[in-house]
Amino acid sequence: MRLTRVLTLLSTVVVTIFFASQGLAAPTYSPSPDVLKARSILQEELQRYSSSTPVFQNDHGPTDSIDLTNPQDGQKYTTYLDSVIPSTITTSYVPGSAVMLPAWKIAWTDNVHMDHYYWLWSGWSQSDAQQIAWALKVLALDMRSYFQLYLDSQRQAHRIQCANWKTMPPMNDEERSHALLAQQAYQHGDLDAAGYQYSQVFRTYPCWPKGVFNTAMLLGATGSYDLAITDMNSYLDMVPDAPDAAFAQSKIAEWTVKMGY
Repeated sequence: MRLTRVLTLLSTVVVTIFFASQGLAAPTYSPSPDVLKARSILQEELQRYSSSTPVFQNDHGPTDSIDLTNPQDGQKYTTYLDSVIPSTITTSYVPGSAVMLPAWKIAWTDNVHMDHYYWLWSGWSQSDAQQIAWALKVLALDMRSYFQLYLDSQRQAHRIQCANWKTMPPMNDEERSHALLAQQAYQHGDLDAAGYQYSQVFRTYPCWPKGVFNTAMLLGATGSYDLAITDMNSYLDMVPDAPDAAFAQSKIAEWTVKMGY
């Protein structure tokens, strides 16, 4: 599981607990008819394509990922739908050759490292490929909307919780220890260790502006731009007149572009 997935799960738990403690309802998710149709299409088509099952993970909430096995070499790989740039999803026909049958291809770009991916299979017709491309786009947009729902709630909860952060007591010894380890790991470029240590601080001390800023930068460096934008906005909520506020705003704009909106 990617570091950013761990941070996302932690954030979701924190948001849910906070809203419950305030007597508020945590955000809920309900799939639209198009999403249900897209799930069905993708499940059916990928099941035909893949040599193993299941290929389509949809256990909780909206669709998070597709686990796919390449029938040619048996290798497995995962596509996280929130990282698919919807505007890059295309279909194309690949003529056959002496060693390959004609096939339809579905391609897209991942916004984490701007890597290009595709599925290619001679068993698909043009209509099949177009249906898959449509379904992939619907689910990618749905996944983004779902994450944004929780991220907006995370920011709102953090804003309420940290409204008076300047008058809060300082960190205790354990929190300071995690904070020091986090900053050391961050400075040395060990993003996994830094992310873990920051998460330990935020469990009990979420109102730490420098830590929120550094976590935003860490998430941006790992390609989790939606999380990075949320944390950077939370940093600006706490210190809107910070000396680096203009820099923070520029990073938000940069990450928004990289998400492909």
